[in-house]
Amino acid sequence: MPLQQEYRPKTLKEFIGSKSEIKKLQSCLDREKCNKPHAFLITGNSGCGKTTLSRIIAANYLGVYDPFECVDYNELNTSSFRGIDTARELIKSSHHAPMNNKYKVLMLDEIHGATIPMQEAILKLLEEPPEHIIIILATTNPEKLKTTFKRRCHEIHLNALSRNEMNKLLTGICEKEGVDISKETINGIADIANGSPGIAVKSLDEVIDMDPDEMAASINKAQETQCMVIDLCRYLCNGKKKRWGNTAKILKDLKNEEPESVRRAVMGYCQSVLLNKDDHKIGFILNCFTTECSTINNGYAAIVNCCWMIYTIIDEEA
Repeated sequence: MPLQQEYRPKTLKEFIGSKSEIKKLQSCLDREKCNKPHAFLITGNSGCGKTTLSRIIAANYLGVYDPFECVDYNELNTSSFRGIDTARELIKSSHHAPMNNKYKVLMLDEIHGATIPMQEAILKLLEEPPEHIIIILATTNPEKLKTTFKRRCHEIHLNALSRNEMNKLLTGICEKEGVDISKETINGIADIANGSPGIAVKSLDEVIDMDPDEMAASINKAQETQCMVIDLCRYLCNGKKKRWGNTAKILKDLKNEEPESVRRAVMGYCQSVLLNKDDHKIGFILNCFTTECSTINNGYAAIVNCCWMIYTIIDEEA
């Protein structure tokens, strides 16, 4: 079993990071059943634990350790099922009573990917939810949601892990696995993850069975790729200040990397910048890599095409 699955937190006590938010959530879930919220909105960068936290919330309402063992739990990625027809089916099914529990839990991941008509339909469900329905929304891009979503949900924002929290997470897993990994390797994985526990544990899983030399080489390569992605983002954002040739060179160097990893790395970088700086160029890049790039099957060609489109439009604005 992959480490990401084996060590996925099952309770709030096991959840690492965002202590103040988790404390508020725990207080909320400790209320009498009749006073608990019926809608939650979980925000944060990719890999920060949004889906994990949503399953913990669901387990609390359903009284089970693993929501996937329960027929009254439904998890849907709205980036893939994003239209009004999906919303109508969800609304229709929401009126059906739960099979085995007091509640039915509906978790909509990447809710920012929903079309405007679907968002409006979901908003109506949030305004007047049946007593037996719990709705959990998760998104990396809350700015793409209608502002009225926040007023109708108990909002939880998950922050990136600190270096100490990241080291605690990784060393804890290594100890349980009986694997001795150097501090340098742990720090290298933490650098790659950039505060994301999901990315950190996935990276650890990829190298944990290697010998020390292979492990160090793999981490160094991943760090080099990360640096290239950061340079790619900077070149894209600079418009006329940098020539397309610089961007094209980096894309050639990234040709043998997994396109989805590159796409998510760009998105992670842009999310981090955008949360600390109002920059419409960064927002435009993030939007392109979130929507345009993800809809093309040929991964590497999609990355190149997306970069050219971004460069051309920003170049015209410069």
